Amino acid sequence: MAASDLFEFDLVSAGGALRITDVAWTKIQFHLSEFQPAKSVRLIGDPPSAIRVLAFGGTEVAPGLLAKIEELAGTSLQLIPRGGLNPRPT
Repeated sequence: MAASDLFEFDLVSAGGALRITDVAWTKIQFHLSEFQPAKSVRLIGDPPSAIRVLAFGGTEVAPGLLAKIEELAGTSLQLIPRGGLNPRPT
């Protein structure tokens, strides 16, 4: 896929810093990579304040997938678009 087919966004906790266990993080990475699908999934900040996703195609996260990620993260998440369909270099 071309870079123009990618969409970069952050999933930000409604309650401040994220507190994600290593096991939950591995599951979050898997779910977003496989079902979004995403090219990359990483935590941003120390302590982490967002999950940054570089996804193929669409500009939304399916409600069922978002619910699963929120369950694993233990908090409500808000999608914040970053670079539209032309993401910034990472």
